[in-house]
Amino acid sequence: PCAILFHSQAGQFGFRAAQARPDKVKALIAVEPAGIGDPQQAAALKGIPVLMIYGDFIAQDARWPQIRKNGIDFTEGIARAGGKVEVVDLPSVGIRGNSHMLMMDRNNLEIAALIQRWLEGQGLYH
Repeated sequence: PCAILFHSQAGQFGFRAAQARPDKVKALIAVEPAGIGDPQQAAALKGIPVLMIYGDFIAQDARWPQIRKNGIDFTEGIARAGGKVEVVDLPSVGIRGNSHMLMMDRNNLEIAALIQRWLEGQGLYH
């Protein structure tokens, strides 16, 4: 089993791969996913912890508020099925100044540490 970390357009692929083979996935880390899985199969992910991360400037973009809403709605379906989902808006935890390319921003090590701590909390990193 593996943890899958995906970003942007890979969102639909990461979620759908996990929906197809949930027995092979220990965790999902979605970094500003622009795509989602199949909402009708959200319950397939109830045994996989999900971390969804969003940076700054979502509200200022013409498309991203709806894209973010789609992602939140999808993960709410997972949670309704009994799944464990955590959505982190980076500014709300004191991490600011991020573009859509969070892994390339100056504070990328802070974001990596946040992901690492989350994985530790799931018992998946030591």
